[in-house]
Amino acid sequence: MKRSGIHQITLPIPFPLKEVHTYLVEAGNSWVMIDAGFPSVEARDQLEQAVTHLIGGFGAVSAIIVSHFHPDHSGLAGWLQQRCEAPVYIHEKDYERLQSMKEMMTGDGAGPFSEGAFAALPQGSRPEWERMRQDRSEFVDPAWEPTLLQGGEQLRFEGRTLEMVWTPGHTEGHLCMYDRDEDLLFTGDHLLSRITPHIGMWTPGDENPLIQFERSCALIEELAPGYALPAHEADVERPAERSAEIRNHHQDRRRQILEAIEAGSRTGYEISRVVFAKHTEPMQQYMALSETLAHVDALVVEGAVSRTEDDDPIYATI
Repeated sequence: MKRSGIHQITLPIPFPLKEVHTYLVEAGNSWVMIDAGFPSVEARDQLEQAVTHLIGGFGAVSAIIVSHFHPDHSGLAGWLQQRCEAPVYIHEKDYERLQSMKEMMTGDGAGPFSEGAFAALPQGSRPEWERMRQDRSEFVDPAWEPTLLQGGEQLRFEGRTLEMVWTPGHTEGHLCMYDRDEDLLFTGDHLLSRITPHIGMWTPGDENPLIQFERSCALIEELAPGYALPAHEADVERPAERSAEIRNHHQDRRRQILEAIEAGSRTGYEISRVVFAKHTEPMQQYMALSETLAHVDALVVEGAVSRTEDDDPIYATI
């Protein structure tokens, strides 16, 4: 696809995917930036060099839109707001999550990795909370004043209108940005070309994130954009087809989990070690467990599985 008035900037991140894309979208005599990059000196410097080369500097940026609160997407938002003197848009639910995450990253507690079902992770397989804090300590993101969104808004810029499509699942406040005139969707982490976005169970009591995500996928299929630009890896050439493919994948995952329970796995951790047996690295095991919990909780909601009322529940098929 020829990207009319769009520049993709690829920045480093300290995660398995290695890279994240931010986008500069032309809007008349200025530019809109989609996603803000990871808060590291390396990413900041590369972003500054790219923006200077492509559009002459940050003074040409009139707005920044953050697809979701994860640090590889929101991490440089405060620094960018200072440099661009521009509004930063984010969904209100994800801004709340961002503030909670910052409190955990600067607090003295052990973090969320040793509570409830996550306490079952072997000690040597738990991500070290202090190490994760240190990974982010080289760059302190300045505070920023958000412009909060709820989804459904149309942000009108000179020569460009972007519709805010609320797609909860990967995070509670995830947003995609739809340029209806170009029939082009910026998908953040909601829709990726090769892998499936991580859908994890983070906070007990919330609406099930997998059910939210599948509903969001159906919304994208109904919207049926002609092309999609994600935040990682390659472009998505047939977004509606890819979205349906991912929904089918999660139905297959449900079946795997039911088989694991019927074969004798009872706790979330036990189920995750059957379904994600190849995941042996510390962060992989944590992510595998959080995704397992999202799927088994969806099965509880859907009436296929029962669970006990414990911090680390026991699951059984019905």
